[in-house]
Amino acid sequence: MSILTLQVGQCGNQTGSAFFNELYEEALRSPPALSSAILNTYFNFNGQKHSAKAVLVDMEPKVVNACLSQNKEWTYDPSAVFCKQEGSGNNWAFGYNVHGAKCKDKILNKIRKQLEMCDVLQGMLLYMSLAGGTGSGVGTCIAEMVQEEFDANLLSIAVWPYSFGEVILQNYNTALTLSHLVEAADGILLLENNWLYQTAISCLNVPKPDFTHINKLSASVLTSAFTPIIRPRQVASYSQFGENPLRAVYRNLCSNTGFPFLDIITTPLQSDQSIEFSNDTWSTLAKRCSQMLLTNTSEPSINWNMNITSPKRNKVLSSISILRGRESSTADLSSIPAMSESWTNFPYADYRTDIRCGSYEKRMTVINNSQAILEELDALIDKTFRMSQSGAYLHHYNKFGIETSHFFEYTFPCLEQVIANYASL
Repeated sequence: MSILTLQVGQCGNQTGSAFFNELYEEALRSPPALSSAILNTYFNFNGQKHSAKAVLVDMEPKVVNACLSQNKEWTYDPSAVFCKQEGSGNNWAFGYNVHGAKCKDKILNKIRKQLEMCDVLQGMLLYMSLAGGTGSGVGTCIAEMVQEEFDANLLSIAVWPYSFGEVILQNYNTALTLSHLVEAADGILLLENNWLYQTAISCLNVPKPDFTHINKLSASVLTSAFTPIIRPRQVASYSQFGENPLRAVYRNLCSNTGFPFLDIITTPLQSDQSIEFSNDTWSTLAKRCSQMLLTNTSEPSINWNMNITSPKRNKVLSSISILRGRESSTADLSSIPAMSESWTNFPYADYRTDIRCGSYEKRMTVINNSQAILEELDALIDKTFRMSQSGAYLHHYNKFGIETSHFFEYTFPCLEQVIANYASL
C-alpha cells in the first residue's frame, strides 16, 4: 500500500524533505516489521539507496537542488523533479494561471510515472504553503489535476502563514487556495506556523526557531500520525505494509461533504534533553489530548477550566487517535469519542501499537475534523473581504487572469459556506 508524496514550492519541499528524513530515521531504529512497512510504503529501492516515493515541484531551483544534494542515506529520484528558473512572485494567480497552465502536462507525466511504480496506491499527500505563489497557486493546480486525472485520495498538508505576515498578498493567496482545495482535495490538514513557532520555543526550548527547527517539528508530528502501525502479532515477522492511519483519515475524517479541514494534536512534545526524564502514563496523555481537543488549546497553555458541557467548547465532527508505545492497549480513550457528533458516518477510530515513536517511550496523536480552524478562517475572510472592497492589491491578480469578481462570486461564498457548516455543529 504505497503513499505518493507531492512536494510543491519552497515550504512544501522543505517540509516534505524533513518528513522523509524523519521516516527513514524511524525505519533505521525500528524492529524489522515496522522498518519494512515504512520502507515499502514511502520508499523505492534503486539498487543502491532508498529513494522517496515523491514528486518535487518548484519554479525556482534552489530548494529542489538542496533536496537532491542532501547527504543522506536515502535520496530522491531526479527524474521525479520538475523545476524552472522563474518564481511565482508570491502571487497565487501567477502560479495557478501562468505556471500551472504551462507546466500542467509535464508535471502530470512525472506524477503518472511515479504512480506506475507504486504497487497499490493508498493515497497521496500534497505538501504546500498557503501564503506564497508556487506552493499555493501551482499546488492548487496540481490538486485539481490529481482530482481530474486519477482515481486516488488526496490529503493536502497545508502550512497556514504567520498571523503577523510574511507576504503582503498572503491573505488573498490563502483564501484563493482554500476555496479551490475545498473542491479538489479529500481533506486539508492545516499546520499553523504560529503554533509551530511557539511550540518550538515553549516545548522544545529553542529560543529563536528557524526553518530547520520548524520543519523538524512538523515532521515529528506528521511521522507520529502517518508511520504505519504494526500490531503485536506482526512484530516478530516482516510485514509488507502494516496498517496506515491515513486510511482512517480518508474514511473517518473526510467523508462528510462541506467539512474539509483537519487539525492535529500530539503529545508529548519535548526537547531531547527533557525526553529522558519523561514519565508520562497513558492516562496522562489521554487526558491532555482530550482537553486540548475540547478547548482547542495546546501545550503548555492547555485550558483546564472548560468541560464537555460548556457551550464554548470545540465541537468535533470526528477524530482518530494513534497511540505508540508499550502497553498502549491499556489506555482508556473513552473521553475522546464522546466528543464526536453522533450523526457522522464514521465518528471515531483508534490505532495502537506497542512500538515506540522515535525517542518517546509513549506518544499519542489525535487527528480531528472539528471547529478548530473556525476562528482563524473567519478572521481571514474578514481581512480579505475588507482588502478586496477597497481594491487593495487586486491588480496583481487581475493581470494574471483572476478578476475581482472571482473573489466575490466564488472564493468568499465558498469559504463562508464552510464557516456556516462548522458553526452549525
